[in-house]
Amino acid sequence: MTTSSIQPTGQSVIAGQPTAGDGDAFSATDPRTGQALTPSYTTVGFDQLDDAVTAAVEALADPIDMAAIAEGLEAAADAFEAAADVVVATADAETALGEIRLRGELARTVGQLRMMATEARTGSRRDVVVDPAGDGPAAPALHRTTVPLGVVAVFAASNFPLAFGVAGTDTAAALGAGCPVVAKAHPAQPATAELCGRLLAEGLRSAGLAEGMISVLHEGGHEVGQALVTHPDVDAVAFTGSLRGGRALFDLAATRPRPIPVYAEMGSLNPLVVSAGAAADVAGMVEGISGSYLLGEGQFCTKPGLIVLPDDDNGRAVLTGLCDALGDRTPGHPLLHGGIVSGFVEGLDRAAAVDGVEVVRAPDADGGCAAAVLSTDAATFVDEPVLREEVFGPATLVVLAGDDELDEVVDAFEPALTASLHFTPEESSWARSMADRLARKVGRVIANGYPTGVRVSPGQHHGGPYPATTAPLHTSVGLAAIDRFRRPVAFQSFSDDALPTWAQ
Repeated sequence: MTTSSIQPTGQSVIAGQPTAGDGDAFSATDPRTGQALTPSYTTVGFDQLDDAVTAAVEALADPIDMAAIAEGLEAAADAFEAAADVVVATADAETALGEIRLRGELARTVGQLRMMATEARTGSRRDVVVDPAGDGPAAPALHRTTVPLGVVAVFAASNFPLAFGVAGTDTAAALGAGCPVVAKAHPAQPATAELCGRLLAEGLRSAGLAEGMISVLHEGGHEVGQALVTHPDVDAVAFTGSLRGGRALFDLAATRPRPIPVYAEMGSLNPLVVSAGAAADVAGMVEGISGSYLLGEGQFCTKPGLIVLPDDDNGRAVLTGLCDALGDRTPGHPLLHGGIVSGFVEGLDRAAAVDGVEVVRAPDADGGCAAAVLSTDAATFVDEPVLREEVFGPATLVVLAGDDELDEVVDAFEPALTASLHFTPEESSWARSMADRLARKVGRVIANGYPTGVRVSPGQHHGGPYPATTAPLHTSVGLAAIDRFRRPVAFQSFSDDALPTWAQ
């Protein structure tokens, strides 16, 4: 079968090979119709999980060949481009995100694979430091570099089925670092995950890499994922999703006899603070904020879920405009799956039940998932911890704060992936002070822009302190994402010709 004619078969991918699971059957659901999709999938058995991890360990036993890894990632990128029509159609059936969005996401996925291939070939982030030998035995020659961390378990996200799925940024970075990957597919998108796993396997195989470099496991529940985290031969976990899910995996990994790192990128409010001067552009602020928090029906981890406006005529006009914009709005597409629907409804209900919170909603055209603008005053926001919890979906909370209340509101922010500041050129001093404070709480500070849309580049940092992530020193997007999956090693008193090839 050629890459362009690849089709889902209802199987997992174990050590590069399509394999039917031994467990219970389950099916994805079409978000547009609520109907079960075909083919159905079967949960892998624990023996099959062990087969996947064992094959990954065996792949690690091979000498590290970064040139072959680069070649395999480039071949995988080519395979994704050749199969673009099938991949996009399959992902759209499982997500309803639409062809335009998914083709853009596929291009990002391909770009990530190629970026990590280039890094595997050039080694620009291997952190090589050479100390020549000094005088006497107390000053030996040292050659410091990094080595692959080991077998990486990757948990696919549902809101970006390609760019953060089983072939997304975590997998690309782990493979680019030289680490085999055992990926856990999201049960809402099994066919997309299967195709991605098979295309990755095809590319890696063409470069002569071991079959155990990639496996993709399916299950309809959580037991296999838990067993993957606790498997003694897994060395790290990468996860993108909810705070509850990421924290559960983090805690599970910490209880192992040999604890391992969990690089979990979780939810956050991503506050957006508007100055008095910027609020004067009422129409511009309404358009920009609405476009950002409603992008993708609010299913972006960088959605601005908290908007702080000045408590003056312009700030209140922006709030009114945001509410008015919901008057005739219909959803661009359904929410991705039942888990997101129930989480959105429950989170919105909790916030709306707080005294002092007002709610305006769009017409209910999506079964209780209509977009919403919540609003409150500074004192209520500071006093009510529930208002600092993420509501994943098409909703945002507006806080009206006077000049004398803004510092207390900012102090109450939970750490987040991003924070955005909107200000005029005349308010640069205000912006400088706010940026200094916000940089201590978030991973990316944005000036006069919006957090949705994350550039994939060497300078990017997509992370932040807990609860945004469990690993605030690292990013899950951009070239530096590879650093999570390599660890330092120093070679002492080695001649160059005795060093491993990859360390030279």
